[in-house]
Amino acid sequence: WFINLMSLSNKQSAVDLTVRANKAGFPVVLEPTRVRDKPLWRLRIYGFESREAAGEYGSKVQRKLGLGEFLVRKQS
Repeated sequence: WFINLMSLSNKQSAVDLTVRANKAGFPVVLEPTRVRDKPLWRLRIYGFESREAAGEYGSKVQRKLGLGEFLVRKQS
């Protein structure tokens, strides 16, 4: 399971938030992708054993960093 904290179209904003999250102790990984042929940067945290564990951790990150909604997904 993993958390998708957010997806941003502005690379510098994505990098800044990743650095901020990592400094706060959250192991955020920045992943570039393309959606509808436009660049997008996804901020994710991997390695959860269950949906519940990912959700609890995501809520902690959300509160600490003042973020909006996040998604929990199962790794394939």
